[in-house]
Amino acid sequence: MATRQFYILLFVIVITQVLGFALVLSRMPAAPSHDEDARLRAALDQQNQSLNAGAWSATAQDANNAAISPQNAALTRMVENVLRQALANVLNQPHQAAASQPPEQAPTPDQQDAAGQALSVIDTAISTGVWTAQDNQALLPYAARLTHAQRVELINHFAQAMQNKQLVLQGPPPAL
Repeated sequence: MATRQFYILLFVIVITQVLGFALVLSRMPAAPSHDEDARLRAALDQQNQSLNAGAWSATAQDANNAAISPQNAALTRMVENVLRQALANVLNQPHQAAASQPPEQAPTPDQQDAAGQALSVIDTAISTGVWTAQDNQALLPYAARLTHAQRVELINHFAQAMQNKQLVLQGPPPAL
């Protein structure tokens, strides 16, 4: 069961990192300047370092401090390689024009309220140290009313808590 939680955590972290990186790319101008290209490469390097640091500790032990089998370690390395390649491909793709995407509108009061309530659910779980199926159920009514940017922000908040070991998964990840 702990191995399953480990892979769910790894999946949540990976999706969060990819979504964050995609969000950065979606807001970039069509022809990046040298400074922007350097900033993007620095972001990719930081993502790789984060993945490398997490993978190093993950291959040594799982959530219960038990040794991970060679098969799981190999799977972890394969996931790392796929992510590195995907991030490198995104970096090397031509940037889409920012004008081709409609600007995101400011959240409505209802969306702001939903984001506040969803954040409260996540923060309550962080204060207890455990994310359960009940927490996921409590989050569901608010998730449908969130904007994309609010979802990304909440996913990042959740993933950060998991990375900092402030939160342990004992149910499905948040339905955002």
